Amino acid sequence: MIIGPVRFRKVTAVLREWPSMYDLLPRYPMVAVTGSDRPIYPHELPPESVRHVPGFAARSADAFAMHEEIRASWEDGALSEITPIYARAPQPALSSPDRAARSRT
Repeated sequence: MIIGPVRFRKVTAVLREWPSMYDLLPRYPMVAVTGSDRPIYPHELPPESVRHVPGFAARSADAFAMHEEIRASWEDGALSEITPIYARAPQPALSSPDRAARSRT
């Protein structure tokens, strides 16, 4: 990871190990290939272009397969094994206006 002139080698190495980072790759063909008019998927990148990222091919292919499984489940009308959940921490209840005033001071 590079932010401005600073290179974060350790952060990059850690993030490359997280399977969920590969889930964020585009699931459509978007990589331009010299000499071809057809873009390719990230998981189709040739091994020599991703040799500096060990495991990229397998991890990106796994992520693509997961997205395809989700897409197929939605098209079939079936639910996938992945269930999105939204949660919010409970807010403390105030018993009286006096208590609220004391808590702000």
